[in-house]
Amino acid sequence: MEASKKTSIFIAYSRKDESFLRELRVFLHPLEQNKQVEIWYDGEIVAGEVWENSIKTALHQADIILLLVSANALASDYFYENEVKDALERHRNKTCTVIPVILKPCGWEDTALSNLQALPKDGEPITLWPNSDQAYKSVFDGIKAAIAKIQTPPPPTTTPVTPKPTTPKPTTTRKTTEVQVEKTVTTSSSNGFSWVWGLLLAGVLIAVYFLFIRPQKKDPDPVPLPVFNRDNTAQEIKDGVGFGDIEVGKTSLEKIKQRYGSSFVTKVFAPQSVMVSYPDKGIDFYFDHAEYNAVKPESLKKVKSIAVKQPFKGRTTPGGIILGYSSMANVVNIYGKAEWLSALGSDVWKLEYAKEGMRFGTARDKSLPQFPLNKEAHMKRTVDIIEVFEPTKK
Repeated sequence: MEASKKTSIFIAYSRKDESFLRELRVFLHPLEQNKQVEIWYDGEIVAGEVWENSIKTALHQADIILLLVSANALASDYFYENEVKDALERHRNKTCTVIPVILKPCGWEDTALSNLQALPKDGEPITLWPNSDQAYKSVFDGIKAAIAKIQTPPPPTTTPVTPKPTTPKPTTTRKTTEVQVEKTVTTSSSNGFSWVWGLLLAGVLIAVYFLFIRPQKKDPDPVPLPVFNRDNTAQEIKDGVGFGDIEVGKTSLEKIKQRYGSSFVTKVFAPQSVMVSYPDKGIDFYFDHAEYNAVKPESLKKVKSIAVKQPFKGRTTPGGIILGYSSMANVVNIYGKAEWLSALGSDVWKLEYAKEGMRFGTARDKSLPQFPLNKEAHMKRTVDIIEVFEPTKK
């Protein structure tokens, strides 16, 4: 890739978090090796330069601005009052992409950054991940996706031209027919069989109208399918069952490890469940807490529910709800009305259909008050998560 096409990345951080910056630079190094990006932070300032001017120049020229967020950073007047505010203004004007990278637990959700999509996945602070390498890999993947979006030119748009209405011109056949009618009417009084000719000519006129005069209806253009349906990578998610040969109540922990590997994240929700998560695949498996910790073979520990989210690609069967594409209103139209749920203080609001064994969730609009839930606004949002569990018996 040519140097002129490199994506410029500006990193804003607190000097107290410099160790995180060094780790992140290591993980981003492959992008620099491939000449995809050019990374700038205040360590790049050359002796003799006016440091504040250099920072502002780099910040206002960057395609992507990474904000390394911690309590130290938020407490820094320069970081928050200068770099963050300038970055958010450029983001609102759509002249750059701003990505918060959450380093440690802090109150970032109560700042202006709460409306941005944070990294690592789900805004989980790097220090809370069981494996920090997985956390940095999640940040790497998110930045790589943002670069791809910037470097991919938008498809050309064309303004449809509406044809001017035209009045159909009478054809030669029609003129000839009109002359024949005139002759028939003139001689009808002297011919006892003129009514036969009248019927024949009326039929000709009707045929001419339907063949040449009446506007023809065109078949409507086919509705384009979502892009992912044009390949074979989308999974069919069966209501209350699962996808492929992964089924709730049947698939074991042993089989899941064989299929997806042993590099997963485990979260314990005592005493109810244990989650085995593959963030890079967008799949979470939930097991009964007591059964997961029981001393017995993994082949006997069965998954109780499954949650999928992007980058997982899936479409429910028979409902036809497409992950990351359909809206919550589509869910209600197909599955019917249901009560909204919010579990464990999560920022994902869900609709549950116990008889079908399905839940559909969407990220809460954080620009609205958390309570009461603005249902109408959230009905327009896309389905961010689909959960499958054993259906309640009818």
